[in-house]
Amino acid sequence: MSRFLRWSFPLLVVAVVVMAWPDTAVAAKCFIQSDEIGHVCEAEPPQPVFSKPQPFADSILPSQTYARLHDNINVYAGPSAGSGIVRNVGDGFLFATIQGAVEGEGTLWYVINYGEYVRASDLTLVDASEFTGIEIKSQPERPFGWMIVDYWYSNEPGAEPAPENVKLPRYTFFEVYDAVTADDGWIWYNIGGGRWMRQTYVSLIDSNPRPEEVGANEYWVEIDLYEQSFAAYIGDRMVYAG
Repeated sequence: MSRFLRWSFPLLVVAVVVMAWPDTAVAAKCFIQSDEIGHVCEAEPPQPVFSKPQPFADSILPSQTYARLHDNINVYAGPSAGSGIVRNVGDGFLFATIQGAVEGEGTLWYVINYGEYVRASDLTLVDASEFTGIEIKSQPERPFGWMIVDYWYSNEPGAEPAPENVKLPRYTFFEVYDAVTADDGWIWYNIGGGRWMRQTYVSLIDSNPRPEEVGANEYWVEIDLYEQSFAAYIGDRMVYAG
């Protein structure tokens, strides 16, 4: 399922998580001019299709501290159990940005919002992901994506990984060269070199044309809830994905 938003101002994409991105080598286009001259190459090599976004010098993200709130904990109006309960968080994957820390009643409390305090024992500090997604320099020729878990590739669709196969780390980038539905009912993707990966281990992105109501030079975004992926466009041209 996808959703799109129409933007009337320049698109600002901020991603909170960073992948290890290999340096991309590019080669100049060369051709044979004549038997006498031989090969001639363009002075400027083509730009790579994908590149890692460069962080903004004034970004606040590196200085942020995040925490996962434990299920059904109380949030208090101050660093004291007697200060009054503001709310109960309920259960689920609930995260907060830590605003500060104070001592109260002989224990450590964290400020998660203005006027909201949580005991240190009621949350777990987490490391922020370094995944930033990628900038798209030219329209991709094929679908692409990332590993969402550490897992081994298989040598054919539906097969178990061979013992000698390498485990691909989370956020490993790949392009898709083929896709088949195996006997197990899952879609398997050829990620290059005869390596196959089941769809449940990856997040996939494919280019789509703009909706009819979006202009040729307008900014819009597509969010795929199944794949848990995000793509930003200018008209029909994809410019960012994560």
